[in-house]
Amino acid sequence: MAIYDPTTPAGEVRLRISDVTSPFIFEDNEIAAFLSMSKDSVLRAAAAALMAIAGNEALIYKYVRTDDLTIDGAKVATELRLQARQLETQAASEDEFFMLTYPTCSVYPRGLEYEEFYHGGW
Repeated sequence: MAIYDPTTPAGEVRLRISDVTSPFIFEDNEIAAFLSMSKDSVLRAAAAALMAIAGNEALIYKYVRTDDLTIDGAKVATELRLQARQLETQAASEDEFFMLTYPTCSVYPRGLEYEEFYHGGW
């Protein structure tokens, strides 16, 4: 049985995709799979879940119109994909990165190797 606890990574994913009331869209093991595929990134797991929902909307509903109801699955799917892209962008901006810098040398402006090779070191 699916459980909603917003203090857990799975609960955070559910919160981001608005899957917080029973019956849930995804089972706990499906949310765990999204987290696993996303290397435990809540944002990426939520984006993957939204993409799965978007695909389902586009396949199932397509375009339904009755006297008082119109459902456009393609528009819903597009909106879900946009939300997923926003989550991916946010996850990418929060990823850790490092910058590699090289030390500078004012004594040998062309580099120590150049000075040693061309001025009698090698």
